[in-house]
This record gives sequence, C-alpha cells and structure tokens, in this order.
Amino acid sequence: MKILFLTVGNELVASSRTRVYQYLPYFKKANISYRIIKYESGLNYWFVSRFNSQNIFSKITGWFGLKFTKQFHRIYSTIQVIRLVFYSNFVDVLFIQKALLPIWVQNFLKSVQPNIVFDFDDAIYADTLNFDRNRIDHQLSFAKLAILENEETEKYAQKHNIRSVRITGPIDCQRYLPRRHLNSYDRAIIGWIGSSSTTQYLRLIEEPLQIISKKKQNVTLELIGAGHFVIDGVNVIEQKWSLNTEVELLHHFDIGIMPLFDNEYSRGKGGYKILQYMAMGIPSIASPVGINKELIIDGENGFLASDSNEWVEKLIYLLDNPEIRSNMGQAARKIALTKYSFDVNFPILEKLLKEISGDK
Repeated sequence: MKILFLTVGNELVASSRTRVYQYLPYFKKANISYRIIKYESGLNYWFVSRFNSQNIFSKITGWFGLKFTKQFHRIYSTIQVIRLVFYSNFVDVLFIQKALLPIWVQNFLKSVQPNIVFDFDDAIYADTLNFDRNRIDHQLSFAKLAILENEETEKYAQKHNIRSVRITGPIDCQRYLPRRHLNSYDRAIIGWIGSSSTTQYLRLIEEPLQIISKKKQNVTLELIGAGHFVIDGVNVIEQKWSLNTEVELLHHFDIGIMPLFDNEYSRGKGGYKILQYMAMGIPSIASPVGINKELIIDGENGFLASDSNEWVEKLIYLLDNPEIRSNMGQAARKIALTKYSFDVNFPILEKLLKEISGDK
C-alpha cells in the first residue's frame, strides 16, 4: 500500500505532528510506503514563535513577517498542489490532513484519485475567520472517509453522509513520559501548555488563581507557549514552547489545567493538552466542555470544574494532597496508554486505510 499525505504544515504544527508525522515510524515498521507534501511552508509558525515577545521590534518584525508569508504561501501552495495532483496518480490512498483545497482542485483530484481520506482534529467549520466552510463541506462530500477527533466533529461530518471514524489524539506515550522523581522545586506548579491564540482561555480562571495565590504562597502558574499573560497577585512563569524542550518543561507541572469557553468551536477542540498531561502522569482540571468530559473521569484521573468555586475547590484539594495527585497521575497515564496511544490507534488507522485502498 502506498499513501500520499497532504499535511497542513510541518512537525511544528501540532495537528500535523500528531495526526501524521508521529505515525511514520509505525508505517515504516508495517512496510507501508508514504510520501508527504506540506500545503503550507510553516514560515508563519516560525515567525509567530520567534517574534512573540512584547517589545516593539519583535512586534513590527512579526507583523511584516506574517504579511510576507501570506504572499509566499500563495506561491508555495500552488507548487504543492501541482505536486499533489502529479503524485496522486501513483498511490493507493490520498490522506488530507486538515488542509483545505480550492473546490476546483478538489474536483480535479477526485477524478485522479478516488480513494481520499479527510482528517481534521478541531472544529474548523466553526472558525470562519481562518477556514472556508464551503471548502470543508465540499471536501467532506467527496472523500470516502473522514477521521475526526471527537463526538462534535463527528456529528458535523455525518451531516454530509460520509463514513466517519473517531481517533482521539493520539498521544506518543513513548515520548511523553512521567518524571522519575518528585518535583525538586519548593513551589507547587499549576501548568498550562498552548499557544498565544489560546491564552485567552486562561482569563476564565483569573479569579480562582488569585484566590488560590492568596491562600497558598508557594503556588506558581507556569505557562508554555502562551502569549504574554499577567494576573495581579499571581506568580506567573512564561516559557517559550519548542518541540525539543516541551517534555522537559512539562515535567515541572504538578497539576495541568485546561479552561475552555463553552461554544461551538471549543466543544469541537481536540483536548490535546489534556492528553499530554495524562501521558506525563499529571492530574488535570478542566472545564466540562466537549472532549474534556470524555478524557477526564472526574475524581479518577483529574477533575472537571464548571465555575470559579469548583476551580478553587479542586485546585486546593490537589495542592493539599500530593499523594492523591500522584495516584490520579498514575491513573491518567494508564488511560493514555490503553486508549489514546499510538500503539493502540495505529492498527485502527492501518485497517481503515487498507479498506479504503482495497488492500484487505
């Protein structure tokens, strides 16, 4: 079986990394050949990560850089589409990961390669500022299979009468490993990992964090990959995200958090940061929105918190009980291994792709 992947970006893009790149060793082991074409160059992600500080030079450079990358992307993606059409003739399955092609390109591809899989992990149909819903709907209408992250995105795909399968995550449990020793810091760390665009969710728990900081002088909020974030009275540490350092930084966390707004887009989010916490053996506290309600078994591997009072109550409970934190973290790790790891999910993906290609 030969597979052609069209990814939305490179390994720095979380969805491309988890939905394609981290599967590649498994494809090699199974003697399945593949080729990857990136729809976007990745320059925009580089500029955002490189120039995300608050100084004026960084802001101006980042702004001009993003303007340049938009123009460059048009040329780059055109070349990639030409390559995509050419190589589609020589494979058994075309796997489109989140990339949204112009409708005329979609129609042409269908005539060249009918075995098309469309994979997306978030509710991109709800983000009309960044994604074209017409392209999404058309891509769903002509694909043979949609691979989705959660119940909400699956419901949307099923409106288009397409066969759909849920694969949540997956998470690389061989990479995200629990720390071997207790945290040597003299402070308890409440941690969050994300991006500048999702930092806004932390405002939902601004008041609980302030209350806890008054009650607990040894508590620090550590953020990985966030935009600049300040809360009066809360000790905040900001860490830059990189693929090389994220595991080391996650080892700092005693508790992982994932607050979310309750709207269409958030209900369709993938919950990847919770999966990271789980694989690392870190108990989580999260808003009961979308996939969070499935990933967190309340009281077993973490807690769900609906309002400020519950956030304060659950955080203080875990901060005061390190043994319970440890037990919950171990339970979280076990669930990650048995339900959301690549070892569990690759055989599912392999079987699906073989069915689509006719190679049973």
